[in-house]
Amino acid sequence: EQIKIAQKLIAAGAKMNVSCGDPKSTLLMCAVQVNALDLIKTILKTHPKEKSKKNSEGQTASDIAHEVGTTEAQMLLK
Repeated sequence: EQIKIAQKLIAAGAKMNVSCGDPKSTLLMCAVQVNALDLIKTILKTHPKEKSKKNSEGQTASDIAHEVGTTEAQMLLK
C-alpha cells in the first residue's frame, strides 16, 4: 500500500528530496533494499538522475542492489 502511494506521488510530480534509513539513503535506495521493482521503475522513469546519487557511505542504488543481492533491481539499474 505504501509503495503504491509513493508511486502515485512520484508520478504526480512529487519532489524526490526524501531520505530514509541509516546511512541516509534516497527513496530509490530504500526501494532497492526491499526489492520494490514497480517503485524502482517509477523512480527511474521520472527521476533518472536518482540512479547516480550516493548515500552517506558513498554507495549508489546499484551498489546496494549488488550488496543485498536483488538481481532484478541490478538489471533495472544498469
